[in-house]
Amino acid sequence: MIKKGLIAGTIALIIVLGTSYFTGNWSYIYYVSGTLGLASVALALVTLSTLIDAHIRELPSKSTAALLSYVIF
Repeated sequence: MIKKGLIAGTIALIIVLGTSYFTGNWSYIYYVSGTLGLASVALALVTLSTLIDAHIRELPSKSTAALLSYVIF
């Protein structure tokens, strides 16, 4: 998963740098980086909530504190 993200990020960086270079507008880097950063944070939060939900469904008999410690550690 990390490898795919690294490859996708590198390709996006090359495309944005090429576009900025040929258009002469270097502010594209900020717009694309900010958008990709927000999308990455949103996907990470969705993944985290899915993992927490899966662990809660898997261990219904434990207390909330035990569930949180199991998910975090």
